[in-house]
Amino acid sequence: MVRGALKVVPAPSPKVLNELDPEPLATRQARVLDKRAVEDVYKKVTPREHILLRPDTYIGSVQPTTDALWVPDDEGKMRFRDVTYVPGLYK
Repeated sequence: MVRGALKVVPAPSPKVLNELDPEPLATRQARVLDKRAVEDVYKKVTPREHILLRPDTYIGSVQPTTDALWVPDDEGKMRFRDVTYVPGLYK
């Protein structure tokens, strides 16, 4: 090999570049979001709309949950059985 000669190497494929990219995917996605207008990323809502859009934040889950709990039966005795309830309404 001649001293000072350059070796021709093919360019890596885009897939290889993504795998070798030290910048995390989340950072790249954040950079893309920075290029969008603020109005496209966030929506201004009133406090009432915020509560209606995201009730989990304020009262807990609004999805029905089934748990094994002690509950009174018709005779006043406690029984261990499965109960389905909405935790946000129970609170």
